[in-house]
Amino acid sequence: MPAMIGSVTRERYDELVKLGRDRVAAMSSVQWRLGDAAVEIEPMRSYGGANPSGKDDLLTVSEAIRMFAEDVGLAYTTVRSYRWVSSRWPKERRRADISHTIHKILASIPDEQERYERSPTPLPTHAADRPGGSGLRVQ
Repeated sequence: MPAMIGSVTRERYDELVKLGRDRVAAMSSVQWRLGDAAVEIEPMRSYGGANPSGKDDLLTVSEAIRMFAEDVGLAYTTVRSYRWVSSRWPKERRRADISHTIHKILASIPDEQERYERSPTPLPTHAADRPGGSGLRVQ
């Protein structure tokens, strides 16, 4: 095991990994909250679904999500994506140890049960504990 990883000691590297994981968890939490808010504003409907109230003066789904995105300072496509991921992962099925990005990738699995079963096991705490020993990725 090298004493240095890049320009830092192994100990500092492990500290930075822990800090990075904490930040990813915080970022994922925010993504879930924004997605849940967007679902609350506009629940998911079938493609081309009608306005449930039947009132013509309401905003379309796209208009409402676009307005929310602009008002919170994000791109429409970002909020639309968060909304979709939140709709595919009920709160009780989300894994705090798995990033929002991984949930997003798995959200494309059409079968609900398969989607939930495909959640990966969390990464080991230390890269050296990963299969292959060193934890270093060769490109």
